[in-house]
Amino acid sequence: MNSGRLQYELHAHDLRRWLALPRVQAPGRTRRLRLIRFGGAVATLVVCALLTRAMASPLFLLYGLAGGTAFVLLTLPLVSGGHDLLASDAATLGVHEVALADDGIVHRIAGGKSSTLRWRDLRQVDAVGDLTMISGVGCPPLVIPRDCVTDGLYDTFVADLRQRWHAHLRART
Repeated sequence: MNSGRLQYELHAHDLRRWLALPRVQAPGRTRRLRLIRFGGAVATLVVCALLTRAMASPLFLLYGLAGGTAFVLLTLPLVSGGHDLLASDAATLGVHEVALADDGIVHRIAGGKSSTLRWRDLRQVDAVGDLTMISGVGCPPLVIPRDCVTDGLYDTFVADLRQRWHAHLRART
C-alpha cells in the first residue's frame, strides 16, 4: 500500500465536527472580511449619525441605516464565497483521493476533476483528533477524517505529508 496516497469519503457531519473543535478557527481571510464588513457598516452608521446631529435632520440616520445594510449585503458574497467548508457541492462532499507528489498534493474528486496544491502554496497542515485539515492559498481547505478513509493508511499519510511539507519549508530558507 502506498503511504503517499489516501482515499476517503467526506460527509457534511464530518465538516461540522471539525468546525466544532475548540482549537480550530475560521480561515484568516474569512475572519478579516467579516471584520471589514462589520467595520464598514458601523462606520457608515456613525458618519450618518454625526451628519444627522450636525444637520439636525433625522433623514441622515435613515440614510446611515440603509447604507450600513447595503454595505453588509453587498460584501456578503466576499465572506461566504468559494471557501465555505460546509458547501454541499461535489467539490467538498463525496469521494476524494489525495496523493503526495514531488510538486505538491494532487487532489482528485469523483467525476474526474483534479487539482494540485503546490508545496509553495501550502499554508497549514493541522491534525486534531481524528481529522486533518490541509490549507492552501486560493483553494478551499481539504478536510480528511480518519474514520472516512476507505483506502490507504491515515497515520502514515499524515506523517509523510508533514515530512514532505517541512522538507519543502527547509529548502525554501
